[in-house]
Amino acid sequence: MRIVKVSQLLDDRERNYLLYNGDVIIFEKIPAILELNGYLDRLVQDVFGGLSKCSMLNECSSKQDSSVFGVNIERLQNRFRKEPAFADLFRSALKQTGMDIERNYADVLFLRCVAPLLKKNIHRGRIAHHRDTWGSNIQQQVNWWSSLYPTSDENTLVFYPEYWDTPVENSTSEWSYSDFCKARSLAKQKGLSHINYPYAPEVTQSVLSNKSLSIVTSPGDLVCFSSAHLHGSTEAPRGSCRFSIELRTFAERSTDLNIPPKNIDNANGEPRYDWFKRLSDKKKY
Repeated sequence: MRIVKVSQLLDDRERNYLLYNGDVIIFEKIPAILELNGYLDRLVQDVFGGLSKCSMLNECSSKQDSSVFGVNIERLQNRFRKEPAFADLFRSALKQTGMDIERNYADVLFLRCVAPLLKKNIHRGRIAHHRDTWGSNIQQQVNWWSSLYPTSDENTLVFYPEYWDTPVENSTSEWSYSDFCKARSLAKQKGLSHINYPYAPEVTQSVLSNKSLSIVTSPGDLVCFSSAHLHGSTEAPRGSCRFSIELRTFAERSTDLNIPPKNIDNANGEPRYDWFKRLSDKKKY
């Protein structure tokens, strides 16, 4: 696994050749991401009362503080989801990397917040080790990730390259998307701060964390990697809250003849193409 930092355009075939061989690409200082960050930073400051990095959460420990945070993050995510400018700018960012948006499909752009004090919450903070292909069952799927603020080894995206081509024990045979949706609805109805069901299939064995690789980025950087990579958030995040945006895409096979990674440990089989729409016109796959 290599970390490949690029500042030039890569078309779908060039990009996916690297990704399908296990490399992680960092597109540096993408103009549309920098513009998106400006809008998002103002939104975060507005929701959290001017404390854009939420450093106050490092010191609070009461349930009341956690509850207040949960309300605020829900407000933030709702406003982010309802503002089309964020999705438009992210689509522009993908074009600025060299993607052909006429031939690529994407799920819904998501804003994640990883707070050091809140290990599990209904708003999808830190998620345990996983491959995103375990949820969608689409092997050619690609992840796109960008942090609003600078990241550090103490709170960032972490990869486990040792398992790129090595199977790991996991819960794909038991996990169900419909069961997750039911658990999420029940948690919301009861006003719970967490969901009693995993957000995605997870690893069920110990993982060699001493061989992990943390990705440190600057604002404007856009990280791209194969969804078949075993990855997650820093296991014991420290410092300020991390706000990051993420999206998953896949290219039409006619435009990308690269061979995607093999399924080595996913017990699920039904691809969830219904989660994806074409980037150019939002037409379903």
